[in-house]
Amino acid sequence: MYDLLPSFQARTKMEFYIGKQGIGPFALNVTNMALTQAMHLVMRYSNNNQFGFLDMDSVLGKDGERISAWLSAMVNAHVDVAKDPYIFAINVNKATYNHVNFLLRAGMGMSTFTFIA
Repeated sequence: MYDLLPSFQARTKMEFYIGKQGIGPFALNVTNMALTQAMHLVMRYSNNNQFGFLDMDSVLGKDGERISAWLSAMVNAHVDVAKDPYIFAINVNKATYNHVNFLLRAGMGMSTFTFIA
């Protein structure tokens, strides 16, 4: 009977809504990554890049994984939210999409989710 409770219904609706909204921002970053790599886009950070962000045209992140693989994993996580809503548990939502995308693109990898959570 737990499935019939309003609290369960509201949580499930919120998980699906977050999953639906997140596909677009992460899919755009997957496609835009090829453009930034072709143009060798770099960012000029103030204070000598004290956080150690990589250039936006990097292929591998600090963790040795491909940045495109992280971005594709985010798209897959949002598409498969009905099967496994872990994206909700790691605090990737409308308020954090830009931060997650930037940190992944800057090569931070797994530490992105430690920071966001």
